[in-house]
Amino acid sequence: MALNTRQNPENGNLEVQVGEEWVLFEEYRKKQIDDAYLNSIKFLRERLGEDSAKEPQKSDASTETESNQ
Repeated sequence: MALNTRQNPENGNLEVQVGEEWVLFEEYRKKQIDDAYLNSIKFLRERLGEDSAKEPQKSDASTETESNQ
């Protein structure tokens, strides 16, 4: 989906049109990246389960403790 873009004539900032409103490109881009990251985390937690996601961290921590002794 292509978005309309413009360079704001008042301040020179690059903006994208979201709905009826012009938004700073950097703000829009950051929100898109943040949303994608959160959706990825949610997807992985649903697929792997919260317990499975924590298992490698526990085994890594126990390996470090054993090597320090």
